[in-house]
Amino acid sequence: MVSRIQMSGPAGRWVCGLLLLTLGLTAACTSGPNQKSPAVTTPPSAPATSPAALLGSPHRSEQATVERVRAYLESNRPFQHILTAGFDGRVLCGVYLWGTSASKHEIYADATCGNYGVVNGAATQVSGYSTLVVLTTAGAPTTTSITAFKVPGYDDAARRDILAWFPSSIVNRIEQEAGPVVDRTDSQLLTEAQALVTAGQLPTYTPPGS
Repeated sequence: MVSRIQMSGPAGRWVCGLLLLTLGLTAACTSGPNQKSPAVTTPPSAPATSPAALLGSPHRSEQATVERVRAYLESNRPFQHILTAGFDGRVLCGVYLWGTSASKHEIYADATCGNYGVVNGAATQVSGYSTLVVLTTAGAPTTTSITAFKVPGYDDAARRDILAWFPSSIVNRIEQEAGPVVDRTDSQLLTEAQALVTAGQLPTYTPPGS
């Protein structure tokens, strides 16, 4: 049993507690209302490939997929709503790529995201969310576009969902790794958010009770 706690919000209250269940799974919660677990769908039937096998050249292909996943999550309103209930800020994410299905039509990733706003003139992470995510793609591998995503539910549902959605080879890796290193750290995301403040593109957040 391994536990991980997300950072607190600007008001000093915990906004998200993460529980890695007995498989090392990543479940998540936010400071918003309680949410029901996503419905379980048909698990991938083909074994996963390594990230390096995604699109030709290992490093270029992996980075291109990471950037595509990040762009999708940061602009997808249903995903953003997980973080932005109560404050519609700017969502920025770091991504770790676990791999893809053999068909290349499922991408398996880990995302650590923050919802950022301006507090006293500075960029601030209002809420945070870290989760495993499965993304569905369409098109040829070199021109693929992401069309949908799903994240595991909470508690027992997280264990059930990950066993159903992720190939056993990736589940084994999740068990063995203490925590994936996403491509952008919290510090890097905060720096990016501060640049948005300078550009006048980050909304102002007023903490409760202010």
